[in-house]
Amino acid sequence: MRDGGAAYHSPILAAGPAPCDPPPVSAVPPLAPAAAIPTSFWIYLASRFCAATAMTLLRSVIMWHVFDLTKSAFHLGLIRLVQFVPALT
Repeated sequence: MRDGGAAYHSPILAAGPAPCDPPPVSAVPPLAPAAAIPTSFWIYLASRFCAATAMTLLRSVIMWHVFDLTKSAFHLGLIRLVQFVPALT
């Protein structure tokens, strides 16, 4: 702080709003209420979430089981490779 505790104000900052200021509230379109979204979409969204969670848990359990049997990080790497290869094609 300068001048005995008074804050320093730059003339550049006092010229106007910064270019990164958010738009005024009136310029932002309103969001659709949850009731406007069909129930079938919420069911679809929930099923996608459950399926993704189930696949993640299944992959983790397979990796855990293989590591428990082999105690080998190499075999875990092979499993990850086999799971990744279909994404390349």
